Amino acid sequence: MITPAGPMVLEYNVRMGDPEAQPIMMRLRSDIVELFKGVLSGELNAIDARWTPNPAVCVVMASKGYPGKLELDKVITGYETAEAQGGVKVFHAGTTFRDGSLLTSGGRVLG
Repeated sequence: MITPAGPMVLEYNVRMGDPEAQPIMMRLRSDIVELFKGVLSGELNAIDARWTPNPAVCVVMASKGYPGKLELDKVITGYETAEAQGGVKVFHAGTTFRDGSLLTSGGRVLG
């Protein structure tokens, strides 16, 4: 994060959690099960992992107030239009579907 004092590390992870893993895994073209088998057998170096060369990012939509007191049950619109553009995948996290509407139900809502 860029601050008045300069760049600062907001968070550092060494795990494949969400939302970090979501854009990376969307680029994978190999069979992930075969990659897991290669890890388990100690023969991962014999497997050709294939990736799309396209860049990938994840932008998180969070509820107002996150990470503190959240505003919940807010209607979410536009997610279908985003995915219809091609090359876009919307990941649901803190959402719920009620009475025909998609609503916020957590802090990190969509990725």
